[in-house]
Amino acid sequence: MKKLEAKHIVDYLKENQESMIFFLKELVEAESPSTDVNAQVKIINLLRSALEELDFHVIQIPGKKTGGFILGMTKSSALSFFTFKMIELFRFNDLH
Repeated sequence: MKKLEAKHIVDYLKENQESMIFFLKELVEAESPSTDVNAQVKIINLLRSALEELDFHVIQIPGKKTGGFILGMTKSSALSFFTFKMIELFRFNDLH
């Protein structure tokens, strides 16, 4: 990695440290036991919002025994878009 690139990364992290800590704290405080589907709503919504804010495609794959999971992919990738559409079309069986 070039020295200038590393400096930009360090600067970005320093400038955004407070908001990153706040977001991490929200995630940690969200009760989300794997087997309690309703308890996972808050953390799923937090993660979905964060990914959508970054302009990701986001879908939720519901679980049978758990709250399932979310999948976020960049919109700029043709392969990601294809994968996203296929998952939307067929919806995975619960992987848990």
